[in-house]
Amino acid sequence: MDDVLKEFAGFGEFLDGIGSLHQMAVDKVHASLVHSTILASKPERVLELGIGSGLLSFSILHALKYNQRGHLVSVDNWRDFEGGGYPWVESSSTDRGEPAHISGLRKFGAERLDVMVADEREFVEKCQPHSFDIIVVDGNHKEGHLWAEKVLEICRPEGIVFSHDVLEYRNLIVYRDLAVGRGFGFRIFSKSSLPGERCERGLMVIFESSRSVECDEST
Repeated sequence: MDDVLKEFAGFGEFLDGIGSLHQMAVDKVHASLVHSTILASKPERVLELGIGSGLLSFSILHALKYNQRGHLVSVDNWRDFEGGGYPWVESSSTDRGEPAHISGLRKFGAERLDVMVADEREFVEKCQPHSFDIIVVDGNHKEGHLWAEKVLEICRPEGIVFSHDVLEYRNLIVYRDLAVGRGFGFRIFSKSSLPGERCERGLMVIFESSRSVECDEST
């Protein structure tokens, strides 16, 4: 079997193995879109805002491992785990101690992962412009619009920003407005076709370019 087919097969087994997740987790279809984008674009630096269930984190790391290049920085303050926000994982404490399932994520990511325990806004505002090739936003949904502009600034030119739940948390539609104002291409993926899919919450993909990019610079 071709190596890339083996990767897709392995990723498919991973998705099947996790079963049905809590409704707060990203849909598996959207996780597959992020995974495939990383396989194709070969990013060096990926930023994930909000770890939650870890489904997207594992998906990103699957792709980086196949690429044999790239690094993931995942940011969370564990606030969602207070009071049992994710009932399918065991939380180590209610005072923002690291949830138990994060140790498995650290082991899987190894040298390709840095888990940063930090407030999302504070982390983003400390980043230098053009720091990341791909940014995945799935953390503070209620207030994330307040620093959305800074998120776009820390993405590199020709980079890609994913923002999840933009149709469920209407304040996050600001990403669309910012993209339009900058002349960036974007699309919101929100269609479900199978029982159990929850794509209607909306995954926005923003392409940080004001021009068409016909091929990789290396070609």
